[in-house]
Amino acid sequence: MRGAFTGADANKKGLVEVADSGTLFLDEIGELPKELQAKLLRVIQEHEVRPVGSTEAKAVKVRFIAATHRDLKTRCRRGGL
Repeated sequence: MRGAFTGADANKKGLVEVADSGTLFLDEIGELPKELQAKLLRVIQEHEVRPVGSTEAKAVKVRFIAATHRDLKTRCRRGGL
């Protein structure tokens, strides 16, 4: 959102908002930090995003496709995710 941080001089849509009514491909999802995993899960569950600096959520309808070369089951068992 405009004014949310230094240099934010205009409102811009984020990637999830741009992908609304379409598909978003997330490559190397296994590299995503835990903090972002939680935020992404919230987007997937709630079907909404809240732009930085905004107090209102926006509804989105996005299909997510993810890929990784990592063995996620093994990483989960070892506590690596």
